[in-house]
Amino acid sequence: EDTVHRLKRELDAVHAQVADPLASARASTETFFRFAQENRELFRIVFGHGASFHDVVRRSQEMFVHDVMENLSAGMRTGAFRQGHPAVWAQAFIGMSLQVVSWWLEQEAVPIEDVTRALTDLAFHGVVRSPSS
Repeated sequence: EDTVHRLKRELDAVHAQVADPLASARASTETFFRFAQENRELFRIVFGHGASFHDVVRRSQEMFVHDVMENLSAGMRTGAFRQGHPAVWAQAFIGMSLQVVSWWLEQEAVPIEDVTRALTDLAFHGVVRSPSS
């Protein structure tokens, strides 16, 4: 709990200092990962794929991440996707998908079409408004 409160204070400080949403999102992400680096062992316990993460689930997740990474890499080679870091993006997409499906399973009133459309839209377009909008 102490570590969570320290992280929350650091993130709150970022939000208080940076008004621009895009800059705030970048600074918050950097703050979160820097904090994780400084508290690496604790983060491994809380967020890691340790003993509590069943081996079958872990292997399945790795397989899905690999498939997404291959798809992203292929799309980057053909020009369908912009250039980026396919391994990080694949982890992010699978992580988002796992979190969203976990949430959605408890949301009986939210149609699956709305969830899949929103998740795909986020993956394809992010949250930054395009200059032409």
